[in-house]
Amino acid sequence: MENCFLLGIVAVLIFNGPGIHKIGCHGRRLSPGSVNTVMRQIDEEFDCNQLKGKFHDNSPEMLLICQNIMNSELIRRTKEYMHNITKARENTAANAFGKSQKSLTRKKRAFDSGCPTFTEEYLRKYKDDIGRRSLSPYVSEISYDTNRFPTMILESKCACKGCIDPTTGRQTFTYSSVPVEVEQSVFYKSEVDGSYTIATRKFKVACTCVAHPLLFVAST
Repeated sequence: MENCFLLGIVAVLIFNGPGIHKIGCHGRRLSPGSVNTVMRQIDEEFDCNQLKGKFHDNSPEMLLICQNIMNSELIRRTKEYMHNITKARENTAANAFGKSQKSLTRKKRAFDSGCPTFTEEYLRKYKDDIGRRSLSPYVSEISYDTNRFPTMILESKCACKGCIDPTTGRQTFTYSSVPVEVEQSVFYKSEVDGSYTIATRKFKVACTCVAHPLLFVAST
């Protein structure tokens, strides 16, 4: 049953993508022991040993290459994020699993409800969250792909189209928020024979403010 909780964490953290419609576990509370079990299962999700004999190039070096990829900064951040979410949900109802797609859609709307205003209360609430306090605020979510290893990778989503004016704490469209991307090696499963091939993809890890190309043309 702990696998239901692991899938439920993914359901809470993602709003689009493969896998979400397959979640059908009923909500329940987990004991600290069960949470530790889920933590181990998260680690197993990133264990390259499960790909032994499944690499398209089955040379001995592929396992070492996979392990090096799992030690990359983005993958390590993903594991840490999943662990922290699991700890935060200890002894709370794992309520995403038995919810309908309609409920998940409501969560998505709430998530997309708009760009924040930097009030004193907001900054105090997110004092430890660099992403939400950025002048180009962003939040973290899990990219989930059942045909990829690892299936879960942490990505960032810009909360604003513009950027926060530090003098007013409100969104301004003088600048635009754009995602910052990094290249990350991962493995993708072949639909033909189920083997895994290494590939490099771009993942969004933060957001930053950029000027519009023609913003200062008139003044020059």
